Amino acid sequence: MRGMIKRFILGILCLVNFHVLGSGTLTIGQFQRINQPVDANVDNNFVQFDFDNKREDSRWDLVYNASLRQYTGDRGLLYSVPEAYISRNVGRSEFTLGRKVISWQPNDRFWAMGEINSLKNFNLLETDREGLFGLHFERKTKNMSFILFASGINVPQVNPTFKADGGQVVGKNEWSNPPPRFVRFRESEVPVSYDVIYPQVSEIALKEAAAAKFSIHNDNQAMTFHGGYKPEPGIRIVATGYYEQTDVERAVVQAKPFVNSHIFWGSSYSYHLSGRDALEGSSVHVAYDSIIPNRGTDTAFDQFDSLKIQPVYERVSYATASLKNKGRFYDLSLNGLYLIEGDSVNTNVFAKKPRWRQAIGASLGWSITDSFRLFTDYKYDIKTQDMAFLTRTNYQFSRHIGIGVDLQVINAPDDNSFWAPFRSNDSFLGHFSYLF
Repeated sequence: MRGMIKRFILGILCLVNFHVLGSGTLTIGQFQRINQPVDANVDNNFVQFDFDNKREDSRWDLVYNASLRQYTGDRGLLYSVPEAYISRNVGRSEFTLGRKVISWQPNDRFWAMGEINSLKNFNLLETDREGLFGLHFERKTKNMSFILFASGINVPQVNPTFKADGGQVVGKNEWSNPPPRFVRFRESEVPVSYDVIYPQVSEIALKEAAAAKFSIHNDNQAMTFHGGYKPEPGIRIVATGYYEQTDVERAVVQAKPFVNSHIFWGSSYSYHLSGRDALEGSSVHVAYDSIIPNRGTDTAFDQFDSLKIQPVYERVSYATASLKNKGRFYDLSLNGLYLIEGDSVNTNVFAKKPRWRQAIGASLGWSITDSFRLFTDYKYDIKTQDMAFLTRTNYQFSRHIGIGVDLQVINAPDDNSFWAPFRSNDSFLGHFSYLF
């Protein structure tokens, strides 16, 4: 075992000295707004750089993918590194160090609830996930597999994000949902001035985590069980406020971000009509997830108990089901979700809100020709009448040049819905891409 660890460390040192530039895409995009976003000053143009690589050297693999997006305005850079890891295969075992996506259950990506996996969140209608940083171990046999994960370092989800400037909290794009700029006080609108107290890096990054996933399967069926303890994907906020009437009348809010942890567990069952390893055919998947948050222990404003604004800690659990069909040139899925716990309406500005409560949805990916591809994603919440629709077409002129058009539409009648702040984000997006 000691010898294996030494070889693992030696492999790491060798790989980091390799030339690791991989393939990538440079994209120039421009939005054509159908509605005026809530933030009227959002930018309509951006430049995005996506790159990825998978390098194999004997039994070692080096994998990474990342995205950088710069809007033409001055609101800063969006970035995401969903995966960046090295792995070593030894027989049926794989040892991995780095940030890697764990697919806990087969319906997780479609709904992108953001309760267990972090999300890329350049656009809240997209479902790209981000991995967990740490040590991963996976063992596979003919009818069984299991994954073990452990870490002492937390890399939190950062998008969508904000910046504090002169007492105001400003979003970086239309998917940010900053806290209110005014509050109602004595029958008048009073401006709010925010003072953000940034935590030490160690308070965010040094968090322990451990998780496991176990699967048993045969040619057509698979049953999985998963669970663990880890930091929540996003950042929570604790705050306190007071009314001030000196030079100007205002409400002053002091806010401090912090990381909370949670316990999660769940299971799934899948049946593949054409066999688990078939490239084409139909499959059925059902799953259950439960997330139990710890109560935050940040003591920044304990002396202000009467004015303290606490996050809301609520257990969340939901069941999902899907029917998937994959053909030679297309893949189709029909989906359903039912939120079992965590469905209470909370108007606390710092409360987490579930994306979907009782929802149905479908997605279609279709390679119409070798150069022309269509993707469509539709979700509708029966309880809240929220709707999210995203469709994308891409045409590849040549090996390196491509163009595309996206359409996104959101409907959210309920002001307390997760999607309510973004219901004016309907837009077309035209993009030009260069692949290298």
